[in-house]
Amino acid sequence: QAAGQGPRCFAMGTARVKKAPATPKRRKSSEAAKVKAKRPAASPQTGRAPRGSNESLLSREAVAPGSAPKEPPSSAKEAQQEADGASSREPEAPNSSELRFAFLRLSAECRPSTKVSPLIYFNKEALSLGRMPSCDVQMDSSRFPQMISRQHARLVTRKMGTPLQEWAIHDCKSLNGVTVNGEAIGEDGRTLRTGDVVNFGKRSSPPEFEFVFEAPQS
Repeated sequence: QAAGQGPRCFAMGTARVKKAPATPKRRKSSEAAKVKAKRPAASPQTGRAPRGSNESLLSREAVAPGSAPKEPPSSAKEAQQEADGASSREPEAPNSSELRFAFLRLSAECRPSTKVSPLIYFNKEALSLGRMPSCDVQMDSSRFPQMISRQHARLVTRKMGTPLQEWAIHDCKSLNGVTVNGEAIGEDGRTLRTGDVVNFGKRSSPPEFEFVFEAPQS
């Protein structure tokens, strides 16, 4: 009987020393895991988070204690305007390299229906103006389709680069014509003087393609 109990006791002893199954650890919440994922460990060499992380962006935006944070200007032009205290809404003035050219300046009363250059420079002996893409100055109207002819006008600089240079405008047999100070011009053209008001196409209110001529500064 004792011999029969031996194996039973051995089995029971084995059961007593058998390790209980480990209790599974609680999993962190998905939100905590996401937060940890967004916070990469800092580099031991630099003490900063890897490039591209939120901490890296914050470190780049950090400023010295006691100073207010300042956003960098988005462009060199805005930086210059900030330094000069100029408003970004002010119209651009011709730069020093363009002051030697005469130009047509878009009238303040103009309301173009399509994009048009606000300054047209007489920087060649002859400039073509019209609706064709091949023209030096392309101009078109969505308010009055085909108001501007394919080859509408020609801007000419005579004796260019000399003290005797002068500027003229010629109509290229356009359908709706060109006027200077309200007077229609022909193929023979008309010499321009500072302050002359040039209109291309139909006269409307408000005008669509009305320019003011300005001679270069001497």
